[in-house]
Amino acid sequence: MAILSKGATIVADTQVSATNLNNLVDAATFTSGAIDGTTTQLSGGAIIVKDGGISAAKLSTGGPSWTTGGVLSAVSFSGPLTGNVTASIADITLLDLTPELGYATSGTITLNLAVASNAKIELSGNSTFALSSIASGYVNIVALKNATAGTITTTWPAWTSAGGSFPASLTAGQAMVVKLYSYGTTTASVYAVSSL
Repeated sequence: MAILSKGATIVADTQVSATNLNNLVDAATFTSGAIDGTTTQLSGGAIIVKDGGISAAKLSTGGPSWTTGGVLSAVSFSGPLTGNVTASIADITLLDLTPELGYATSGTITLNLAVASNAKIELSGNSTFALSSIASGYVNIVALKNATAGTITTTWPAWTSAGGSFPASLTAGQAMVVKLYSYGTTTASVYAVSSL
């Protein structure tokens, strides 16, 4: 089966010219014999990839999993990441973590930094924050809100402030987000960034 439709037809006694010789190739288009109809299709005489025609295995050995709607559903890595990675693995993991809701809402509130976590605390009274089980290499996010009708005081650990304000009090309904980066196992090795 032919895979090309010639750009010019030369029959017996046709005078051969540079134009019709060039048109044989330059004006040629692909025919249905050049595609399989499953992974490729024709578009204006050119071969294009058919929608849904490329499997993950064709992209890479042990390719990622995709949903039937074409959404990436699972990715696993067997070695170190190289190249231009713009977010840490800890940040990516946080997207899948269910917010922790079991912390106290007033008094001494000890944040567990043993693993990456995503905590939400609605404060009901004056609060003093402390850290425990600090593990190096994790990112923790803590969303705080003054759930009272008045002002409450807040006392912060001796971590390393890396941006934003850590206020001595939160007014009624005021909220803030604190992001903690652990670079060691001590309170001072935790770098804290506030949304205020």
